[in-house]
Amino acid sequence: MGGQPGAGGQPGMGGAGGGAACPPPNFACADGPCLDPQRVCDGFDDCPDGGDEQSCTPAVEHMEPDSAEQPFALTFDAQGVARALFVLDPAGDEDWFGFTLDAPSSVLIATYAEGPMDCDGDTIVELLRAGADAPAATDDDGGPGLCSLISPRGYAGARELPAGTHRVHVASFMGRPAGLNVLEVRRVPTLAAGAECDLPEADPRSCPFDQFCNLDLDPPTCAMNVCGDGFVAGDEECDDGNMDAGDGCEACVEVGIAIGNPCQPFGLRCADGAFCGDDDVCTPDVCGDGRATGSEDCDDGNMAAGDGCEACAIVAIPLGNACDPALPYPCVDGAACSPLERRCVEAGCGDGIVQEDEACDDGNATAGDGCHQCAFDPTNEAAEPDSGDAPYALTLDAAGRGVVVFDLPEGDAEDWVAFELAAPAAVAITAQSPSGAGCNGDVFMELWAEGGAEPVATDDDGGPSLCPALNPDNAPDVVGPLAAGRWRVKLRPFMEGRTAGPNYLVVRRLRTLGVGDACRPGDRLEPCPEGAFCPAGEDAPTCQAHRCGDGVVGPDEACDDGNQDDLDGCTRACERGGVGEGRACQRFGPACAEGLYCGGEGELTCRAYVANGGACDRAMSALLCGPAQWCAQGAQDGTGACEPRAAGGQPTAEREPNQTTAQADGNAVMVGGAFSGAVEAAGEDGAGDTFDVVALTVQQAGAVLVETGGPDGACPPMTDTRLYQIDPAALAEGVDVATSAERRLAYSDDARGSGLCSRLTLALTPGTHYFLVDEFGRDRAIEYVVRFTAVPTVAAGARCDVYERENLCAEGLACADDADDYDGVCAAAE
Repeated sequence: MGGQPGAGGQPGMGGAGGGAACPPPNFACADGPCLDPQRVCDGFDDCPDGGDEQSCTPAVEHMEPDSAEQPFALTFDAQGVARALFVLDPAGDEDWFGFTLDAPSSVLIATYAEGPMDCDGDTIVELLRAGADAPAATDDDGGPGLCSLISPRGYAGARELPAGTHRVHVASFMGRPAGLNVLEVRRVPTLAAGAECDLPEADPRSCPFDQFCNLDLDPPTCAMNVCGDGFVAGDEECDDGNMDAGDGCEACVEVGIAIGNPCQPFGLRCADGAFCGDDDVCTPDVCGDGRATGSEDCDDGNMAAGDGCEACAIVAIPLGNACDPALPYPCVDGAACSPLERRCVEAGCGDGIVQEDEACDDGNATAGDGCHQCAFDPTNEAAEPDSGDAPYALTLDAAGRGVVVFDLPEGDAEDWVAFELAAPAAVAITAQSPSGAGCNGDVFMELWAEGGAEPVATDDDGGPSLCPALNPDNAPDVVGPLAAGRWRVKLRPFMEGRTAGPNYLVVRRLRTLGVGDACRPGDRLEPCPEGAFCPAGEDAPTCQAHRCGDGVVGPDEACDDGNQDDLDGCTRACERGGVGEGRACQRFGPACAEGLYCGGEGELTCRAYVANGGACDRAMSALLCGPAQWCAQGAQDGTGACEPRAAGGQPTAEREPNQTTAQADGNAVMVGGAFSGAVEAAGEDGAGDTFDVVALTVQQAGAVLVETGGPDGACPPMTDTRLYQIDPAALAEGVDVATSAERRLAYSDDARGSGLCSRLTLALTPGTHYFLVDEFGRDRAIEYVVRFTAVPTVAAGARCDVYERENLCAEGLACADDADDYDGVCAAAE
C-alpha cells in the first residue's frame, strides 16, 4: 500500500464543470466531466487539469487506544468529508471512530486503499447511531474488492441520521490483520420528496428516509416506499419484493427462516438454532457438526475434551496439549500456544511467542538469525548513520541466507544494506515484521547495483501486508538472476516523515532444486521440480517424485488421500469417488456415492434415499425422497410417503418466438398439463430470448399448483428459475416484471422442495392466465418444464399441507402448523 497521497477534503465541490451543472456532492472539473466524489483526492488526476487532486486536506492518522466508549474523533472539513488512516494489527484488532452531525444528514461510509482501489485486507464496517448499541447498518464487501461501503442508497440506517455523535466500528474478516487503509465518512445531501434521482454512480444523494429512487419512472423519481416493492426504505428491515411467509422477510421485518425452508448462505438468517446448510435449506444446529451457530461459542466438529472447545464452549487448553495459534482457543494461565511445537507450553523466552518484556521470540537459541535470547540480533545499529557509500554489510551464510533487523525511527529517513554474490544467482529480498504478519510501518525498497546512478528495481507492497519484496515472482527480469558482485538495498518509509520498524530484511540466494535435494514445504521461490513435491512434517525433507498414494495431490491427480479405500471420496487410482453408505460425510466435502445423500443429526453419514412409497420426513431433515420424488402428506403429522413428482403428461413443446400473450396463446396448456421451454443468457445489450410467456386455460375455478422443474419433476442442477403470474397489460406496455414489482400478480424465486426452481399455489378463476418464466439474473441459458396441477381445497378443521401441494385450505383459512412439521390444521386466517 503506497500510503494515501492527497487523501482528504474535496476541492471545488458542486458548481459548473465544462459548462454543465454538477449536482452536489459531485465535483466539477474546470474543463471536463462531473466526477463522483470518491474519485476526488484519490491520488489520481481524473480532471484534465488535475484540479481534483489540488488543495486536498490530508487524512488524519488514527491514534490508539480507542474503544466503543472512547472512539477516535473524526472532523468534517468544509465539504463535509472526514478521513482517517487506520491499520488493524495485530490479529483481532478493532478500531472505533466517532463523528458529530450538527444537523440531520445522510452519510456515506467507505474503506479503501489508494485509488480508491482494493483494500489492504478484508474490512467490515458497522454504523451505530447516537445512543444505540446495535448497528443500524453493517457491510463487508460492498466497496471495491474486499472494501466496505455503507451508502444511504443501499442502507436505510445511513439515511437522515439525527444531529448528535454517531460511531463507526471497523474490524476485519476473521480478525486477520488489515491496513494501511482509509476510513471515509461523508455527509450526503438528501433530495426533496418526489425529486428526480439517478443511479448512485451518477448521483450519490439519497431520497428521503421513507422514499426510494424508482428507476422505472421516466425520469427516475423519488417515490413513496411500499412494503413489497423490493427496496428497503423507511422503517423496513428488509424488502424481498414479495409478501411470502417463511422466507426470512415477512411484512418487511426480518424473521428467522424456519427449519427446512430455503435460504442463502449470505442472505437472511435462519431461525435461532438453525443455519443455512450446503443444500441451501435451513438446517438444525447440532453441537459437533463443525459450525459455530446460535448459542455456540465454538464447534470444532468433535466432542473431545482438552482441545479448547468442549461441548461447544471455549475452555482453556491444559499445559502440554495440542493447540493451533490460528484458533481462538487460549491455553491455561501461565502457558502459551507455541507456533513451533503447536502445543501449550510454559510462557517464556524460546516459546516462539513475543511477551511484553521481549523484543522478539523465534523459538530457538540460534545466534545471528535476527533474534537471539529474545533480543534483535544482528541489527544495523553498528553501521549507523549508514548511507549508499557506507551501507551495513550483510553476510550470506553457507545456505545463501542473510538477515538483519533495521529500524527507521523519526529523523532516520533511510537505511542501506549491502550483500555480495560470488557468482550469478537468483535472489529474493523481503522485509517483514518480527511476527511475520506484515511490516511495522509502510516500507519502500530499492535495489541498486554497485556504482549505479539509479535503482534497478523498486517495490512497495510485494510482500505480506505493507512489506516490500523483490523476487522472481514480481521482478523476474531483475533478480532472476543477478550478476556476480556487490548489491545494495535502500529502505525508507513510503511517505516522507513517517516511521517504520523494527523489521527484518531477509536476503536469500535461490537454488534450482532436483529430486533428492533438501527443500522447504510450500516454498514457491525454491520449488521442487515439476512432478515432485516437498513433504511436510519431516525433520529434513527432500524433493520426492509424485506417486498415487503418497497423500499429496500431484499434477495428474484429482485427489490423493494416501490409502487404498475406494469409498472414502478418493479412489486408489487418485480419482474422485463417492462416499459409501453409512460412512461419515460432510455437506461441503466429497459427495456421497450415487443414490446416497449426506444427512442425519449429530454425525452426518451417507444415507440411501427412501424408495417409492416409503416413509419420509416432511421437514426434509432426514429420510429424504429421491430426486424425482416428493414427500406426500401421510396420515401421521411430520411423516409422509414418497411419491413421484407430478408428471403432467407429455409437456407441450415451446414454439418460438414466445414473449407475448398472443404468441403464448398458441402454446396454451390446460390444468393437469405441462409446458417445456428454454431461455437464453442475455446478450451484450441485455436483450434476447431471456424469458418465456406461458398461457394456462382454466375451465373450473379452483386452486392450481404451478411449479418449474425438469423432465422428471426435480429441479436440474445449475438451474435457477423465477416464476411470475403477470398482468397481460403490463406485458403489452413493455414492462419488465423482473424489475417492476407492482405489475406482478404473483412471484416466486426459490421455493421449498426442489433446488432453485420456483413454485406458486394460486386460486384461479375460469379463463386464460399468463405466466412468465426466466432465469435468475438472466445470465445463464436453461431448459425447464413448468407444470400445472389442480390442488384440492379442504374446510376448517381439516388437515392441510404447509407446502401447499395438496390439501390446500379454502379461502379465508390458513394452515396452522404449531409443531413445525409441515402438517397443519385449517383455521381462520389472522
